[in-house]
Amino acid sequence: DTFILSVAGSIAGAGTAALGLAADVIVMDKTVLAHIDSAAQVHAKKDVIVAALSKEDILAIGAAGSAAGTAGLAGSASALDLETTTRAYLAATPSGTGVSVNAGGDVKISALGTLEATLIAGSLGAGGTAGVGASNTTLIHDDTVEAYVGEAATVTTAGPTGLSVKADSSEDIITIAVAGTGAGTAAVAGSAAVTILDETTQAYIGRSATLTATVGSVSLGAKDDTTVVSVAGNLAAAGTAAVGVGADVGVITKRTQAFVDSNVTANVKRDIIIAAASSEDITSVAAGMSVSGSASIALDASVHILDVKTRAFIGDDPSDAVASAGAGDVHAEGNILVSA
Repeated sequence: DTFILSVAGSIAGAGTAALGLAADVIVMDKTVLAHIDSAAQVHAKKDVIVAALSKEDILAIGAAGSAAGTAGLAGSASALDLETTTRAYLAATPSGTGVSVNAGGDVKISALGTLEATLIAGSLGAGGTAGVGASNTTLIHDDTVEAYVGEAATVTTAGPTGLSVKADSSEDIITIAVAGTGAGTAAVAGSAAVTILDETTQAYIGRSATLTATVGSVSLGAKDDTTVVSVAGNLAAAGTAAVGVGADVGVITKRTQAFVDSNVTANVKRDIIIAAASSEDITSVAAGMSVSGSASIALDASVHILDVKTRAFIGDDPSDAVASAGAGDVHAEGNILVSA
């Protein structure tokens, strides 16, 4: 697990002009892997468990203030650039001897990636003549969570559950950017909250793999839950002219897949279950107020672009450029369920 608490703050004051700036910036690249490599021959009387777990809990705050007799300017930023990879797998072997796992119990392969992030940026600028306040939060998350049985691997399980391959991902994000300013003549306040997510969550059986479940089932599950609360707020007040601008922008790309690839041979005593699920819960607020004696302008916008693909399937993927490895041979004495 990774926990980060990061705070940046500044206060400036002067008789004529003051400038207060604060920036909290976090850049992190994190990889968590759990795997059995090519050519490994694994025999277990009971269970075989391969699990990769990754969690990030981040709180970042940037705050700035300034006050001056003539001009007060304040700016703050809170930024997070996070790239995470979490994989649990039996390695793929395009040529040579593949992984072999033989378990008297169950075989469980699971990858779990969790992000909880809160970004806050606030600024306040005050001046006798002019005041400026600007705040920005930017969160960029590039995430891959995968659990899989690789190409040409062989898995035999005699456990009551059988083979379980699970990839679970979740993002719980709060971003708040607030700017305020006041001046005797002119005041300008601007805030922007930007969230960019690129999420890939996959659970799959690779091409040419061989699966045997003599007692239990084969279950594949990929799930990604995303919750975003983002706020961009501003307040500008001046004796003559006041301008307030706010923007909340989100770009979210998600690919959630559970599948059995081409040329897979599976003989399963009970059921084969292939399920993919994705959820998105977004709360967006872009609000501002401008007050002045002569002229006021308030402009606020909330823009979110989502590209969400959720799929579950058996066989070759027609959307990629990789040629099929051939027809599969997948049998279950119980049910076969494919759902997304």
